[in-house]
Amino acid sequence: MSEQTNTENFFLRLHRLGLIRPFIRFSLRLRKVILQGVHYNTDMVTNQLTYVDFVTDSFKERTLPQHDFQSKSAFEASFISLADTFHQLFGYRYSLPVSQGRSAELILAKVLVKPGMVIPNNLLFISTSYHQTLAGAELIEIPVVEAYDLISDSPFKGNIDTKQLEVVIRKYGKEKIPYVLIETAVNASGGHPVSMENIKNAYNITKEHNIPLILDACRLLDNACLIRQREQGYSHKSLKEIVMEFCSYTDGCVMSASKNYYIDTGGFIATNIEQLFNQFMDVVMVYGDGLSVRAKGKLNTAIKYPFKNERIINDRVNITSYLWKKLEEAGVPVVRPAAACAVFIDTYQLSEYIAPDQFPEKSFLVHLYLKSGILGSENLITTGQGRKGIRMVRFALPLRSYKIRHMNYVAKHIIQAWKERKQIKGLKKTYAAPCQSGQFMAQYQIIE
Repeated sequence: MSEQTNTENFFLRLHRLGLIRPFIRFSLRLRKVILQGVHYNTDMVTNQLTYVDFVTDSFKERTLPQHDFQSKSAFEASFISLADTFHQLFGYRYSLPVSQGRSAELILAKVLVKPGMVIPNNLLFISTSYHQTLAGAELIEIPVVEAYDLISDSPFKGNIDTKQLEVVIRKYGKEKIPYVLIETAVNASGGHPVSMENIKNAYNITKEHNIPLILDACRLLDNACLIRQREQGYSHKSLKEIVMEFCSYTDGCVMSASKNYYIDTGGFIATNIEQLFNQFMDVVMVYGDGLSVRAKGKLNTAIKYPFKNERIINDRVNITSYLWKKLEEAGVPVVRPAAACAVFIDTYQLSEYIAPDQFPEKSFLVHLYLKSGILGSENLITTGQGRKGIRMVRFALPLRSYKIRHMNYVAKHIIQAWKERKQIKGLKKTYAAPCQSGQFMAQYQIIE
C-alpha cells in the first residue's frame, strides 16, 4: 500500500472519530485566527476546531452517532424498564432520570439544604459546590491530607478523612448537616479514587448519626476500575460487583451519565429512602426532568453497555496511564499517581516565568493549542486548594475516542510546550461578565 493511501486512511479514521474535519486545514495561521476570534479563551474553541479535544470527558459537548430502535414498542419497553435497570446495576430502590447531573444536584440541594447548614465533603466539582452554596450551605472540605500533595503516590487520594468527619458531626450536630457528599474519582485532586474501605467507614459514621451519605457518582465506573487495580480483595471482581457494593454503603446518589456512558445527555438522582424519593418527585413534578421518552430509552441502553463491555472502561484507564507515563518520563510534573479518565499537570513551575496575575495556566493552554491544535483545560480548584496555592491543568480523555497513536501525538506536543514554558507570553483579562460563571466566557489579550 502506498504512503499516500496510508495517510488518507489515517485521516479518514480521525474524521470518523470526530477529531478533524477534512474541509478545514488546521494551519498555524488558522489557529492564530481562531484564538483571536475567541479572545484567547480556549474554553470557547469548539470541538470541531481542534485536532485533539481534551477539555472534557463528557459527551455533552460532542456529536455522537444516532441510536435507533427497531420499533415503537422497543421505545416504550426501554422507557418502562429504566428504573429496573438502574436498580439492577446500582442497587438503589428509587431512581429518577433527569436531563443531566446538574439537574440532580439542583434537586438534591432544593429538597434538603437550608441556609446555615454545612455539608462535609471530600472535594467537589465546581458546579456541585455552587448548588450547595447557592442554597445557603457552607462546604466543609475534609479530604485526606494526601489529596493536597500532588506528588504523593497514595493510591486513594479521593478518600474523605473519617476522623475529621466525626469531629465535624460532633461540632455542628446532625440538625445542621443535611447530608455528607462524597465524589468518586475526585476531579479536584487529580481524578483520584475513593477506596471501598473508606466509603464503608464513612457510611458507618453517618449511619450512627442518622445523616444521609450521598454519592456524586458521575465517574463511578472509573473509581471502581481503580479499586480493582489497587485495593486488596477486588482484583477478581467485576465492575458491577464493585459498583453494587460501593453503592450499598450510601443512601443515594446524583449522577451525570455523559462521563462514564456513551451518551450525550441524561443523569439520575437515586436513593434508598422512600421519603426522600417522594420529595424528589415533587420537585420533578414542578420543574420537569428534561428527558423525552426517546432520551430515556437511549439512557436505558447506555447505562447497561459498559457493564457488558468492561473493556471500554479498562481501555480508557490504560490509555490514560500510557499518556501519564510518557509525560512523567519526559519530566513533565504530572499529578501522581495516574488517574483513570484524565492526566493532570502541576503547573506551579509556570509561575516562575509567568506572573500569577497573567493567568499562567490559560497562557500555557493558548500556547499548546497554537502550536498543536490540542485543547486542554484549567482544572477548577476548591477553596481549600486555592489557599494552599495548588494549580493544575487537565487533559480529559472521553471514552472510545482516542488511540495510542493519538497519545503519542499529544505527549510529544505537551512535552514540547512544557519545555518552551519560558517563552510563553502571559495574558491580560479585558472583559468578564460580573457573575460567578463569567470566567468561562472571559476575554483576554496576549501581553507583548
